[in-house]
Amino acid sequence: MVIIPVKLDSTVMCGTALTVEATCSIAVALRMPMPRWRILRTCVLGRMTNA
Repeated sequence: MVIIPVKLDSTVMCGTALTVEATCSIAVALRMPMPRWRILRTCVLGRMTNA
């Protein structure tokens, strides 16, 4: 299982997609099973912290 901590932002999602793609390519090259993914939200919008 792979856990990726991210801030929910559009610029971060592009980098996260590249990370997932690279890890899947490595798993295929090494003939390993594809990892299961979990995205861990580490930062919330300031207006949501009051809720």
